[in-house]
Amino acid sequence: MRYLDQVTFVRLTGGGYDPETGMNKPQTEIKTSIDANVTDLGTDRAQALFGDYTKQRKVIRLLHPYKDPWDYVYIDGVKYQFASNTSLRQKQSLIVEEVKQ
Repeated sequence: MRYLDQVTFVRLTGGGYDPETGMNKPQTEIKTSIDANVTDLGTDRAQALFGDYTKQRKVIRLLHPYKDPWDYVYIDGVKYQFASNTSLRQKQSLIVEEVKQ
């Protein structure tokens, strides 16, 4: 299996109200790019796992588990959120679904 695709995990930090200035601070994105194998989740499998096949879902396979917390992931500039996870000792598979903006 080839790990030729680039996925970017994003963690949002900071933000919120600053009592000194009386303004809201913007959130900061911390991005981590990793090589992965990315494939589409088939409609029959999406129906079996989630009961819905209308959302665009992808399967991300990683050589080493990504253990840092993350809020969403970018694949080819498209934003995806967490749907399912399978972690083994040395590999990890994630199923993510597209976020409609």
